[in-house]
This record gives sequence, structure tokens and C-alpha cells, in this order.
Amino acid sequence: MKSKLFNARLFIISESLILFFCMTVNFAISWYVTLSSNSPVMVAIITDLYLIPTFFLAPIAGVFADRHNRKKLIIITYGIIVSYTLFLAVIYTAGYYSSWMEFSCVIAMGIGQAVLFPTVGSVIPDITPEEEVNKLNAFRSVAESVALFSAPAIGGLLLSNFTFEKVLYLGVGIALAGIATLLFVKIPQHSKPALQKNSFLTDIKDGVKYIINSSFLRTLFCYLIFFELVVSPIILLNQILVIREYGEEYWRLTVNETSYFVGMVAGGIVLSAWGGFKRNSRNLALAAAGFGACSAMLAVMNNFWGYIFFMFMSGVFMPLYDAPAQTLIETRTPSAFTGRIFAVSTMIMTAGLPIGSALIAPLEERNLLPIKLVIFIPGVIIALSSLYFFVNKEKLDIKLSDGEKQ
Repeated sequence: MKSKLFNARLFIISESLILFFCMTVNFAISWYVTLSSNSPVMVAIITDLYLIPTFFLAPIAGVFADRHNRKKLIIITYGIIVSYTLFLAVIYTAGYYSSWMEFSCVIAMGIGQAVLFPTVGSVIPDITPEEEVNKLNAFRSVAESVALFSAPAIGGLLLSNFTFEKVLYLGVGIALAGIATLLFVKIPQHSKPALQKNSFLTDIKDGVKYIINSSFLRTLFCYLIFFELVVSPIILLNQILVIREYGEEYWRLTVNETSYFVGMVAGGIVLSAWGGFKRNSRNLALAAAGFGACSAMLAVMNNFWGYIFFMFMSGVFMPLYDAPAQTLIETRTPSAFTGRIFAVSTMIMTAGLPIGSALIAPLEERNLLPIKLVIFIPGVIIALSSLYFFVNKEKLDIKLSDGEKQ
């Protein structure tokens, strides 16, 4: 048991190092665009360049994760992306600068995430005892949050004192460490019966049908769609809110991003030690109520440190949402389907922000909507949506055997 948990945690550490690589580069580019343009539309464009490749490639990555060796898939994908990032860093060092290089780097990170999300989600149930999956996902939340809050902190520090290529070189080094760690992880080969005979489109359709035919997955994914659409203005505009209300310094953007991920670390540690409520519906309801209320308070505060406190608290509640949702999918989905199920989950998570930005950013660009109101209203709606989990608690709390449908 202990050796299995060590192996699973080693996998989470390697995945978090690779995530750190992606986010350090992504934050650096996003902040450069934010500070140089002060434009919601430009922030939306750079965000969409990251998310759109993830959306379109996730279903293909999900099928690959169900068909092929998942460990090799991660190593090969990130080996290619790290090589490309190193190539760009060398070009920058030689003195050649162009915006298309920054944009292409963001697109490359999006391609990497398209592979990472469904593949990692499908590996965890293969290497973790079922009774420990929820705690492991809490550990995963802590590890990922450490990667995420250290990425903006280090990215902001480097951008304040060094050139952009230093960020790229650092990211490459961390990614290589993650890939090297992954080499020591033991991942059993999953069963892949009839998949090889089907077309990619057929495999994707089968994954969608499985979700439709599963009562708990329908319930969970309907909320996931709702949440990603409603939360998009908060994610998109919080940096613009900081710049307009409190100042344009790098350190403010760094503290803004870091506080949220530090909150996620704190929440993940608590959840890992506590284990959460026995009923998943209660964990999810508490997460929605707490995150929504704290997000609404971001728009109410007029003091920067009060704002940072509620940004921190919104992060604290997120592991209560992420870990139970991940565990539900991992423990109730057969191994032959997990890649495609997580691919659909990834598509939903990446589609919400581009759709929301397309609707909100042009209005905010023309000052047609007060930025605080655009953040306050979604926060309130998310808090009220906690009732959804109480209404559907029977579908989320009943334990199903693999492959069983309601």
C-alpha cells in the first residue's frame, strides 16, 4: 500500500513540475500583454490562444490516452514542447524579438495541457488504491497549487529583474526535471480492447454516450458547464480590476495570483488531513457557496489587502470542488473510458473562458459595464448554485461499481 501511494505521489510531483513549466511561461506572457495594453480584449486574445488548442485537441488526446501507453504519451508530448521552448529561448538570446514567438509559445503550452489533463486524470485510478483516491487528489491539489502559486511569484520576479528568455530557460529546466521524475514512476498498461479497431470519431462519440447514459456524470458535467461559463468574468477581469483600482506594479499582479494559489494549497492541506465530508454533495455545496461568496467580495472591497484576503479565501474553497469531482470521475469510470471522459471535462473547462471573454471583454473594453459589477454578480450566482448539489445529492452520493449506469 505504501509503495503504491509513494509511486502515485511521485507521479503527481512530476506532473506538477511540468505544470509549473507551462504556467511560468504563460503568466509571463499574460502579464506582459496586460501591462503593455491595459486592454481586456488583448487579455482575452492571449487567454484564448492558450485555451483554444486545449479545447480542440483534448478529445484526440483523450482517445490516445485510452489507446496507448499513457506514460510515453506525456513524455513524448512534453519532450517536443520543451524542445520548441528552448529553441525560442535561444532565438531571444540572439536578439530576435517578435510577438508571434510569444503567441506561438502560448499555443504550445495549450497543446501540452490538452494532453496533460485527460492523461493524468486517467492514470491516477490505475496507480492508486480506490479508498485513497480522494486523499491523493487532495495531495494533487496541494502539489499543483504550489506549482501554480510559485509560477507567478517566480515569473514576476524574473520579469522585474531579467529578460523574458530567462523565464523560458527556467521553465525548460523545471520541465526536464518533471520528465526525469516521471521516468521513475511505474504506470501499469491499461486494457484497451476494441478501441484500436474504431475510428477516432467513434471513440469520441462512445465517450460522450457514456456520459449521457450515466446519471451522476450528467449531473456533474451539467454543473461543470454552468460553473465554467459563470466564473469566466471573474477569471478574465481580476487582473484588470487590480490594475485599475490598485496600481500597475508587477508585484500587485504577483500577489493577486499568488494569494489564490496559496489559498488552494491551504485548502488542499486541510482536505488531505480531514478527508472532507463523507457525502460528496456536501463538499461540492460548501465549495460553491464559499467560492462564490468570496469572489463576490472581490468587487466589494476598496482596500488592496482586503481584496487579497478574499482572493486567498476563494482559493481555500476550490479543493473542496476539484478533489471530490475528480474522485467521482476516477472511481466511477472504467479505465478504458477515463481518458475520453477527462477529455470532455477538459473541453468544458477550456470552452467557458473563451465564450465568456467573447461576450464580456468587448463590453468592458468600451466601459459599458462596471468591472466590479461584472465580478460581483457571477460570485453571487455561484454561491446560490450550492443548492444544486443538495437537490441532486442522491445522484452524487450513491457509490456505483465500474461501468454501472443509472
